[in-house]
Amino acid sequence: MLHFKTLTFFFLLAFPFAAICNGFYSIEADTGINTVEISKDFHYKNLPDEAKESSGLIFWEGLLWTHNDSGGDAAIYGIDTVTGTIVRKVFLKGVKNFDWEDITQDAAYIYIGDFGNNDGARKTLFVYKIAKGGITNDKDVVFVPAQQIAFSYADQESFKKNRYAHNFDCEAFFAFEKHLYLFTKNWDDQKTRLYKLPKRLGRYYLNPEESFECGGLITGADISRSGERVALIGYVDFVSFMWLFWDFDGDDFFGGKSMRIDFPEMVFVQTEAVTFTSENELFFSCEESAEAPSLFKTTFDDLINPVDNTDETDANHLFVPGKIEQISKDELSVELSITGDADVLIELLNTRWKVLDEKTLSNSSQESETIMFDIKGFKRGTYFLSFILQNNSADDAVIGSREDAIVKKIEIQ
Repeated sequence: MLHFKTLTFFFLLAFPFAAICNGFYSIEADTGINTVEISKDFHYKNLPDEAKESSGLIFWEGLLWTHNDSGGDAAIYGIDTVTGTIVRKVFLKGVKNFDWEDITQDAAYIYIGDFGNNDGARKTLFVYKIAKGGITNDKDVVFVPAQQIAFSYADQESFKKNRYAHNFDCEAFFAFEKHLYLFTKNWDDQKTRLYKLPKRLGRYYLNPEESFECGGLITGADISRSGERVALIGYVDFVSFMWLFWDFDGDDFFGGKSMRIDFPEMVFVQTEAVTFTSENELFFSCEESAEAPSLFKTTFDDLINPVDNTDETDANHLFVPGKIEQISKDELSVELSITGDADVLIELLNTRWKVLDEKTLSNSSQESETIMFDIKGFKRGTYFLSFILQNNSADDAVIGSREDAIVKKIEIQ
């Protein structure tokens, strides 16, 4: 399992601003950024196989609760944070898991969002509401009745199947005061729209409250118990990111301070859920993708006040990837400088993380060298180059692995 140590932080230099657009507010992130790189390992534990499609997270009664997405059992699983094992199961009676995408809670109820809509063709979406009082502590497996809240997007005009190319998918929500707040996963424009859904049972037609320029696909959301901190998680171009919001008033979540964190080494790791376990502590998860389904752990304060550790020496400072260029339809040129006695393995991978070709470079002259990859017959699209330090040639001691890989996303034309 990759542990993904290098992170890049994007800090907004000014508060977001709002503009009226199609009858609701569109919030745009400021384009000015500072970039800070730190070394920190967020990987916590691998998830059990029974929850390998983890798509939502909450923290309740000392356990992390998750569920699988489309086609899984209509169940939520309580995971022990120490052992990483499932210790409790709650099955919802009378409902199916069509496309469960997130889970949230308030003091009395747990809410599960069956509102995944990859094709954009679902006319009615659901939130299932179960009473916490019906989940007894003395049984490991419990069956509970589920109430249903139904809704549709009032601003959706077309329901023609348009897989991964529309703006009416949703995979993220949280409960705050009297409402559930839904954040869309916009495949087309990579923004997110915010909708307010009453917690009461019923059938609702929702209009958007506002839109936010998130720059990617939002897949999970949570708000701290105080209601003063919000986290959104997602990915773009196969790379994970997180948005944090604080110092806002009421439910004007986009109106205060905000920060975007990109995880450039979490490549093709499908982050799907995030939750506050305290006012400061955050867990987030990825479903089974290029790597095993996993839990990650960090703190809100560490993310908004990053420590610059760029001067610290690590294994990857022994080599520097240079210019990457497609010379022709058949050749890819990769430049690499090795600054010490070391071997570097360069892997060419597709988006399913399959190694298509690999080359090893050994160099103690500290000069830049160019390696050519044969890409004849490759389809146009996204690929990755992974640079892995293998050993120190002086004593042949292994000092690097895929955990410390530098990954570069490329486009082959």
